[in-house]
Amino acid sequence: MLDGSWPGWGLLQTSISAASGLLGAIIGGSITVIIQKTSGKQTHMKEQLERFYSPMMSALSVISAKRGVAETASKKAEEYWNSDRPWSEGLNWLDKSNTYEFLNQYLVRLHADDLCPIYSAMLKIFSENLWLAEPSTRSYYMQFTEFVERWYHVEVRSGHSVQMPYYEDVEEPNDFYDDLQFHFERLRGKIAS
Repeated sequence: MLDGSWPGWGLLQTSISAASGLLGAIIGGSITVIIQKTSGKQTHMKEQLERFYSPMMSALSVISAKRGVAETASKKAEEYWNSDRPWSEGLNWLDKSNTYEFLNQYLVRLHADDLCPIYSAMLKIFSENLWLAEPSTRSYYMQFTEFVERWYHVEVRSGHSVQMPYYEDVEEPNDFYDDLQFHFERLRGKIAS
C-alpha cells in the first residue's frame, strides 16, 4: 500500500520531511536558548565577582591587615606601659606618656588616612554596583551606610574627634562581611566549574 503507486505517497514523504525539519529546528533552537541563558548567567556572575564582590573582599582584607598591625602595636605598647622594664637607650626620649600619645596619634592617622578612605571606597562600590549584589547582600545596604557614616565620616568631615558615646551603639556589620564572603566564594566556585 505504501509503494510509489499510492496517490498520497508524495504528500506523506513531504509531510515527514517537513516534520523532521521542524523538529530539528525546535531542538536546535531550544539548545541555543539554553546555551545563551547559561552564557548570560555566567557573564553576570563574572561581572558580579569582578565589579562587586572581589573589590569588596579586597578592601576588607586590607582593613583587616591594617587593624592587625594596629592591634599588635597597641598590645606591645600596653606591655611596656604595664611593665617595670627600663626603656632602651634609643628610646630614652620617649617616656610612657609620650609613647601613649605617639600611639594615639598613629591610631588616629590610621583611622583618618587609611581606614576611612577604604570604607568610603567600599560604600561607593556598593552604591554604584547595587544591581550586581545578591538580594541578601542588598539587604545590608542601609546598615553599612549607617556604619560608615557614623563610624568615621562625621569625624573626618568635621575635622573634630567625636566622643565615644556617639559610637557606642555602632557595631561592625560582621553579618554583612560574612554575606560578602559567602557570595564571593559561591561565585568563584560556580565560575570555576
